[in-house]
Amino acid sequence: MSVQENAVLKEPRAGSWRRLMTGREEQVFLILTLIIGAVVGLIVVAFILLTERFGARLYPAGGAAGRRVLIPTIGSLGMGYLLFRFFPDARGTCCKRCARRRRHWMRLQPLRDAEAKTRASD
Repeated sequence: MSVQENAVLKEPRAGSWRRLMTGREEQVFLILTLIIGAVVGLIVVAFILLTERFGARLYPAGGAAGRRVLIPTIGSLGMGYLLFRFFPDARGTCCKRCARRRRHWMRLQPLRDAEAKTRASD
């Protein structure tokens, strides 16, 4: 084996990626994009199948009609208890903009109530 062949065999993996990328970046990125897209697509399909099967078990075709009301109610009450027990400081604002709107509305609400009472008494 020649010295040059021996050097190629001992070359680290980063060097092989560098050789692959030189002059063909668009092709490598296209292949990576296709692989990532295929994996994400498979994950989405798996999620849809999982949720459909879970829903079919929760609400079977011949099940009682009250079950469609009872299961979400029990789940909501259970989650409410867990939220109250483990996250007592949790608030329901999604962002600062929504919080500003809510504070603004809360400041205006007493004025609106007073105006409504004045108009009702007239």
